[in-house]
Amino acid sequence: MTGPEGRVRVVVTGMGCVTPLGHDRASTWDGLRHGRSGVARITAFDPSDLPSQIAGEVKGFDPVDLLGRKEARRTSRPVALAVAAAREAVADSGIDLGPVAEETAVVIGSGVGGFGMAEKAVLAHAKGGYRRISVYAAAQMLVDMPAGVVAADVGARGANFAVVSACASGAHSIGEAAEQIRRGDATVALAGGTEAAITPVGMALYCAIGALSRRNEDPEAASRPFDRDRDGFVR
Repeated sequence: MTGPEGRVRVVVTGMGCVTPLGHDRASTWDGLRHGRSGVARITAFDPSDLPSQIAGEVKGFDPVDLLGRKEARRTSRPVALAVAAAREAVADSGIDLGPVAEETAVVIGSGVGGFGMAEKAVLAHAKGGYRRISVYAAAQMLVDMPAGVVAADVGARGANFAVVSACASGAHSIGEAAEQIRRGDATVALAGGTEAAITPVGMALYCAIGALSRRNEDPEAASRPFDRDRDGFVR
């Protein structure tokens, strides 16, 4: 199908979301429509020693429910989030990927990939050397691991890679997936972004350069990039 200028048309046929506003598309969209904020005091760890103690966390998400206990134990959080969103997107699309598996691309971006896995590996090494490091850490910290695991989970066997461009990684991945289809390299593409770096070191890195809002008493109003009283961004 081509558009008025002769370019191949690319359409969105399904969506999936796991966000600070909800664990699916419907709850996320409802939160956006009603102006709810997903920003609050961090619960993943005690942030008391940090100047910025707030973030947009995905709360109540248990990878065990999604993957089972054994698989969840060796899967990084950004991978689990990506799998959950991808499953919803495929189901929402109504597409049977089986007949087009070889022509289905997966392009999932991330800024830092399995940062939490890398952080734990460093701390474990500091305490007891390399034998204390999880055997899954090396693979799960890779930025392109979400794309690889999602492809295996949904049965996609086309182009598979990650786009890394900091905070624009997810948007750039969607754009590149569209170009994959326009070029004829793919018929179907799963695209998006995943991140899970709200960890002690992940927060400390940005606190160290004074980049994060310190509006800890009013987290829902902390993200205000164009306000004259802005004091940093919210992770």
